[in-house]
Amino acid sequence: MSNIFKFFLITIGCSFIISLATYASQTARVMNGGATVYADKNLKSPIGQIKRGSVVKVGSVARNNGKVLPIIISGRVAWVRVVDLKINWFERDDELEDEYSEERVPRLTEHKVLMSEKIETDEDRNEIKENNYLAFQLHYFNFSYAVGKDYYSDARDESIKGFAGHLLFEHRPPNKMIHWGVGFGMYNNSSEDSAFAWPTLDLMLYFVPLLRETLALDLFAGIHLSGSFRAKYRMIDGTERESSGNALGGSAGVSLRFLPLANLGINVGLEYQTVIVSSMESIEYEGNQYQTGIDSLTGATLFVGCSLKL
Repeated sequence: MSNIFKFFLITIGCSFIISLATYASQTARVMNGGATVYADKNLKSPIGQIKRGSVVKVGSVARNNGKVLPIIISGRVAWVRVVDLKINWFERDDELEDEYSEERVPRLTEHKVLMSEKIETDEDRNEIKENNYLAFQLHYFNFSYAVGKDYYSDARDESIKGFAGHLLFEHRPPNKMIHWGVGFGMYNNSSEDSAFAWPTLDLMLYFVPLLRETLALDLFAGIHLSGSFRAKYRMIDGTERESSGNALGGSAGVSLRFLPLANLGINVGLEYQTVIVSSMESIEYEGNQYQTGIDSLTGATLFVGCSLKL
């Protein structure tokens, strides 16, 4: 567990340093008749307008073949066209450079942007086709469960440790704070006395209070359904017995996503999960029927993963 935790911390630290190293901002003045603000870097979803003459901070790395730059509005990433901006126009005037330094340029909020009314386009009507990702996560879990007196002389608490994999389809519009995902998972554990395995159908809901070009913070909750929770036990005489049932799990946690708007991103996180087990089949031993004694699993998982933009 200690090695997994160290790897988790090292991954977060390295990714954070890389993110800071790759991000820089610059000051620009809005030119022409104003700058249209877009929710996506492909300029398909206009969401507002910045007045001509406004001084703003924009990212330094242009995207979409050099046509757009990122801009932060109320903590959210949006996009403006390069041709609507004049970058560092004051660079030869020391007084202006001091007045419009990056530290003195106020942050943009939605109140300072003339937000457009909803423009319904084919892309808006088919929003599900945009901002979609395929995410893979590898979890290390440590769950505890109660074992009753049905086939042990004394009741006691047991713990299981193992790995789980999740494959998720995620819908993450950058101009919204609520995202969602759906997918499948597989949990597996094996020890000398017992083994557990169960597939899951995963339904995830994400709240994203922080979204930058290089870093995003997710607070999430999920429901995990399984119709095939399988348990295998090694009995006192060395023989094995199997039992199966259903499982309903709930989870909550926090994760960091690095390069969340890129085609390939990295994510790490911590999750707490409770699984309710029901309808477990009884075990026959020495001519008698015994209940497995399992009714829930509870514990934490650490995970690392990647996401691919579709």
